[in-house]
Amino acid sequence: MTSADTATLIIASTFVVLIALERKYRRRRLRVGTALLALAVLAFCQPKYTTAQRRALAAPPTARITSVPYHAPVSAYESGVRTAMQAVSEEAGFGEGARLAALGALMWLGCMPALLPTRGSGESSDVRSA
Repeated sequence: MTSADTATLIIASTFVVLIALERKYRRRRLRVGTALLALAVLAFCQPKYTTAQRRALAAPPTARITSVPYHAPVSAYESGVRTAMQAVSEEAGFGEGARLAALGALMWLGCMPALLPTRGSGESSDVRSA
């Protein structure tokens, strides 16, 4: 298990616990706190394309993509473009699990009021007994 998997597991577990507490105790602060935590995770785990660009520009010639299967030898320009594309795809993979957990938490918080019945909203509570 890598450190990224461990971080994803911790973040997902935190969201599960916060959502379970919010569901049980119906606290608005828990709901808002969970949503703010999810937004913070999304903000910090977004891919940083400037970092990928710097990494691609600083790549030594041995680390650049110089050949592509089923393609003629690539030019220096195409090599730079393909190396940048590879760096961007690697950067996009960073924090993917944490972003997915945060989106799942936001989706659950958004859909929960419509999908789950609220306490005390039974039909028998409106009918008075004689």
